Amino acid sequence: MTSETVTVQLANGIDPGRLEVTRGIEEMAGRRAGYRQRAICPRVAWRRPTAGELAALTAPGPTGTTIAIAAAPRSFMAKVRASGLVSGLGELACDALVRGRAYTSALEAALPDLAPLFHSAEGLQVLGTSVQRGDLHSTTTHMDPGEPSRFSGLHVDNWDRLPLGQRASGRRQLCINLGFERRYFVFARTDVDTAVALLGETFTREACYIDLGRAWFARFPEAMLVRVAIAPGEIYVAPTDNLIHDGSTRGTRSPDVTLNLRGRFAT
Repeated sequence: MTSETVTVQLANGIDPGRLEVTRGIEEMAGRRAGYRQRAICPRVAWRRPTAGELAALTAPGPTGTTIAIAAAPRSFMAKVRASGLVSGLGELACDALVRGRAYTSALEAALPDLAPLFHSAEGLQVLGTSVQRGDLHSTTTHMDPGEPSRFSGLHVDNWDRLPLGQRASGRRQLCINLGFERRYFVFARTDVDTAVALLGETFTREACYIDLGRAWFARFPEAMLVRVAIAPGEIYVAPTDNLIHDGSTRGTRSPDVTLNLRGRFAT
């Protein structure tokens, strides 16, 4: 599809073999417990991309639609892990640890080591550390007023509250895998600004969260999705306000521990 605008930038030493693709989505309501009513996830038919698909996926892309994968600074990881974040901890133990003083102090000391990743300090926001159980089809949860927390599936963030069509100018999300197993960042190959223009429909920012993805795959049911494995100690930087995306920990057993920041990043 000529609308496949999202590309991946892999740092030196990162094997492109960690990229997988699929086409189309599956409805989650009624099939798996704990999902929002209109949630969708990628069709579970992941495969290695062909040579042509890989070349297109890793070609330099336009500003605002490139996802960067790189290693976090070693000094940062060493300081955070010294807080007691070690392999073998269960989900409850990890959750208690990241809420405790030792981890909070270690993170405060470690954050300056991320400075080489920043383009500027403008709009820098530490969203916090998240702990989830392993082997999840979707890692993103959302709580509607008066409702329990449920998995969102593929969605579009709205941190900067920018109008649709202007999402490329927003901040990016930097996510660090602090856990001890790989996790996946999952995304559609078409960015939000492009999808909205091609669909020719009107979406409110709020409805865009899930409904834009539903509309996109209703119009293009064989549109491509990608998942890229993020190893322990690695980061991804992505314009999540301009992406139909999700996280996944399928096939893992250890707790999924991530640190998320928003800002203007050089990577």
